Amino acid sequence: MSETLSIRNLTSGYGGAIVLDDVSLGVGTGRISALIGRNGVGKSTLLKTVMGFLPARRGSVTVGGEEVTRVAPNRRAEQGIAYAPQEKALFQDLSVRDNLRLGIRSDAEFDRRFVAAEEAFPFLASRFHQRAGSLSGGEQKMLIVARGIMAEPRLFMLDEVTEGLQPSVIERLGTVLRSLRDRTGVSILLVEQHLPFVMSVADDFAVMKGGQVAASGPMGPEAQGAIEEAMRF
Repeated sequence: MSETLSIRNLTSGYGGAIVLDDVSLGVGTGRISALIGRNGVGKSTLLKTVMGFLPARRGSVTVGGEEVTRVAPNRRAEQGIAYAPQEKALFQDLSVRDNLRLGIRSDAEFDRRFVAAEEAFPFLASRFHQRAGSLSGGEQKMLIVARGIMAEPRLFMLDEVTEGLQPSVIERLGTVLRSLRDRTGVSILLVEQHLPFVMSVADDFAVMKGGQVAASGPMGPEAQGAIEEAMRF
């Protein structure tokens, strides 16, 4: 199976603290991989390192066969990586449309690319001129995901996208991500702790524990037991 994202022996952290310790992980082309684990085990650190917001101290990150380990974050975005962080990443005082516009390089592409975003989240079209900060928490999460869709990425990374959302919105997000994978062939790396959501949407899983990958494999009936065992202290 070909891999869109290949992480090999990656070590990273903050200041003098090592958070990721020799992590190797892959995301297959056109597959959804869930990265699972308790708080503080390094999941968000891994996404930030892949995106280039944190430097890799050792190891490599390859996207679409091209090594990007030392490439600046804006160049990684241009090479097809989209990132929906856990923390709010919207420009609160800009309109919904202006936030969506940030996901593309040229305004000439907006109308064509918005078709997929509107299909995912139809409410966006009627909120174009509304200030993003005035949206509800769930609507802001959906706007962040829509901005990633607008980028038409080859790799889409999402960090705790279900956090704080009501069940109907979580179900909608699952439908959107599966449809996006099937329609475009995008590879998705999904950091999550919501196990039912993970089981419903992911093709593969990896469990992080203490800054390392403790278990990984294809999602299936036997996966839940392996995940629960790996997540125990």
